[in-house]
Amino acid sequence: MLNRLLIIVPSSLLIVLNIFVFGPAAIYSGNASEFGIGFSNIEALYIFPVIISFVILSGTGILLPKKIFSIYVSIIFATGILLWLQGNILVWDYGVFDGSGIKWTKYQWQGWVDAGLWIIVLILALVLHKKIPKISRIASIVIIVLQCIFFIYAYPSSHTPTLSSKAVKGREAPAGLFNYSESFNIIHVLLDGFQTDLFQEIVEEKGLASDLDGFVLFKENMAAYNETNFSLPSIFSGEVYQGDEELKSYINEVFLEKAFYNFLFKKGYDVNLATGYPMPAKYFSNYFNIPKVYAGSKRQNENSEAATLIDVVLFRHLPQYLKKKVYNHQNWLIRSFLGGNAKLGSFHHIEFFQDYIDNIKVSRSQPAYHFVHLMLPHPPYVTTENCEYAGKVLPYNRISHKKQAQCAMLLFERFLERLRMLGIYDSSFILLHGDHGWWSISSQKMENKHVKNKILGPIGRAFALLATKPPNNKGLMAISNAKTTLTDIPSTVMKIAGLPNHYEGPSVFDLDPDGERERWFFVMKSLSGNVIINSYKVTHSVFDYQSWNREKDITKSYSPKIYKWGTPLQFGFYGNAKFYQREGWSLPKGYYTWTHGEIASLSIPITMPKSANITLKVTAFIDTGINKQTVNIVINGTEVEKMVITRQKYMDYSIIIPKSLLTGSDHVIITFNLPDVQKDLRGIALKEIVLIDGRT
Repeated sequence: MLNRLLIIVPSSLLIVLNIFVFGPAAIYSGNASEFGIGFSNIEALYIFPVIISFVILSGTGILLPKKIFSIYVSIIFATGILLWLQGNILVWDYGVFDGSGIKWTKYQWQGWVDAGLWIIVLILALVLHKKIPKISRIASIVIIVLQCIFFIYAYPSSHTPTLSSKAVKGREAPAGLFNYSESFNIIHVLLDGFQTDLFQEIVEEKGLASDLDGFVLFKENMAAYNETNFSLPSIFSGEVYQGDEELKSYINEVFLEKAFYNFLFKKGYDVNLATGYPMPAKYFSNYFNIPKVYAGSKRQNENSEAATLIDVVLFRHLPQYLKKKVYNHQNWLIRSFLGGNAKLGSFHHIEFFQDYIDNIKVSRSQPAYHFVHLMLPHPPYVTTENCEYAGKVLPYNRISHKKQAQCAMLLFERFLERLRMLGIYDSSFILLHGDHGWWSISSQKMENKHVKNKILGPIGRAFALLATKPPNNKGLMAISNAKTTLTDIPSTVMKIAGLPNHYEGPSVFDLDPDGERERWFFVMKSLSGNVIINSYKVTHSVFDYQSWNREKDITKSYSPKIYKWGTPLQFGFYGNAKFYQREGWSLPKGYYTWTHGEIASLSIPITMPKSANITLKVTAFIDTGINKQTVNIVINGTEVEKMVITRQKYMDYSIIIPKSLLTGSDHVIITFNLPDVQKDLRGIALKEIVLIDGRT
């Protein structure tokens, strides 16, 4: 028995540790902000699964007949090797998990590669089953030791995301968030991805016109941008990003200074923000970013996060055929087993809003502004029209989108009833809208014929819902044909609040319903170096194909500011490095940007340094699917350093650059050559670089 244990234990550990320790560590370290608990807390929840899995794998081997034992050991060892290879070498890019699902037909060849490898290796394990047990113990131990060394070196910190200042990101919302005014409330509800035609269908089918007493639906309303990142700032400022300044500066200026709620706060309003999408904020009374797991006990929430991590580990380490089983049409295998609390999609936003409705109270005398951003009916779709959890992710289609929209409307009706019960419905100004549309509009709802070869782009994305209830307005919901856009909201709020209006757009109530107005819709295409934005002009009705015209792309070529030595250039959505980027970059992701392809470069205008050498500091990491990435650093055409990046979490790297390489040039051109780039063309993720005058 002892001899069998010595043979089977290392191979069993190879499987168990890859699934429950090494795999989770690699994924967690690159995505720590996605989890609400630390890595050590998650690992503690894996103790029993680890023990059970290990006992089953090893115990089975011990109990098997001698003639079958060698076959079993070979299969276990081969499986451990395959799990390691699949999770670290054959890592395929299946796109962003944005709720639209994986289109598996696009990745057929990856499936054949996976299947071929697993079949060949397992057949070899059977054929060589008499020889493999002789080497499996040593080979497994070597691989485990190497992974342990890497694990200790790159151990994920027990990161728990927090927000600074008065902002709260946790399980419980601040009590003040629910405090409404007895005098006047501006209530602003954003339902993400809710489009006008769906809203109108639901109102007509459910007979909700009387429930929406005093509301006005602006049927012709348009979004300014096709996605939340850019649409949200335009809603609060009335200004559309067109590449005239650094995106980070635009975002910060909008939310910290120009957003209309800042002016309301300064005029004595309580400002309560419940965000479904993180926003910089400075002037507010209460701020709450809705967490990804809202309801349930602490232990239930921790179990849910641990299950989520294991699902992703299995998705990464298994071949494509089994990946589909784990992914399970976005229902995720392990989470689905947890039942009640392990809910998918944005169901936590439903749970939050239900609590929000129940906890509203009238307790303040000064006027108040309330903003609630819910990721409904945004996919993935997980609810019935009655807001019951579907138990799985529903098919990605307009029918499912409509069901989730019906749930959103049901919640909104409950919310309005609560306002009526508290006696503040009539006096309140209520804004209900989406940030963009989602599905294409039926041709039956459009006027005129679509002209063949006329490039119109995602028209459906422009159909963002906008419905308002002015204070003390009465009657069945009315429909206005005024040509509004979401950028009219700031002026509308200022007008209703009776405050001076310095925003450019008109109030929606000042527009002639029968008048014409030129409006614009934008789609961001590139932020690297030159900004490229697709633009569409709508001259009449948004429902008229002939009103839509694809205009010349907005492109901005910058002469970036001369670099100040020692100043960080930051990558990612809010960073300033994009204005120095040239070839070879992906669109920014959060606080970092991936290189794309074998070459990525930066062109930075400089003044001549005083020191004989300068130091280039790079903060970067590699994808969890690879062990290392070779990076050749080239400065103004001369290679100065060869780096091998092996960390899957942020690390700082320093390179000394001789001043002679900069002589006679007013720019430093930094080129990252990546000869080992993977098939998905993703090289390294950069967070920040700094050029320092002198050695450090």
